[in-house]
Amino acid sequence: MEFLSEAGLLDEVVKAAPELGFQFKNGAVFHKQGQRTEFDFTQKFTAGPGTTFQVKRASFDKVLADAAANKGVDIRYGVEVVGISRERSSKFSACENCQTVVNNTLSVDSYWMLQALDEYCHVFLNLNLHRDSLCGKPVFAIFKIIFRIQILTTNKILITVHPELIDVWFWLIPFSDGSASLGVVGETQRFTQFNTDHDALWQSVFR
Repeated sequence: MEFLSEAGLLDEVVKAAPELGFQFKNGAVFHKQGQRTEFDFTQKFTAGPGTTFQVKRASFDKVLADAAANKGVDIRYGVEVVGISRERSSKFSACENCQTVVNNTLSVDSYWMLQALDEYCHVFLNLNLHRDSLCGKPVFAIFKIIFRIQILTTNKILITVHPELIDVWFWLIPFSDGSASLGVVGETQRFTQFNTDHDALWQSVFR
């Protein structure tokens, strides 16, 4: 929330929240083998906001992209990354718009690069780092109808640890439009037995 505010994007998110189903969020609930622990993010010892939103990523990202574009940021869609070089161009410090186009391929010089895709930077920069190895493989879907269960609080994300497999956990994220995101996270090899992510989700949750 602080980053959004600093970037001048917070008002856009707040404005879009009702229409896009963004849910007010003030904490998290953890459930494991019948034990329930609830955290209120407003009960903290540091400065800054204690509440946020549970968002649908596609809609949330589009709100931020559109707002950034309105502030003059060059947003491009449908562009494929075909290569990354760490060599700095000698012309970088002298040009205002360091972009060249050769054979319909755009080259851009930049001081910074933010990795937003799992594979491209790993391949092009030979990084031995994969998200799955750090926090597991996620499989998820958004449902239009959610069941009102006793341990569910709509303004908090629900995290449930599998009763038998301690490395597997589930999230249930309610949204204000009555839908919810349901996902399962586990070691990558646990999902290799399933033909599709759909099968992995349903059989992990209901088996």
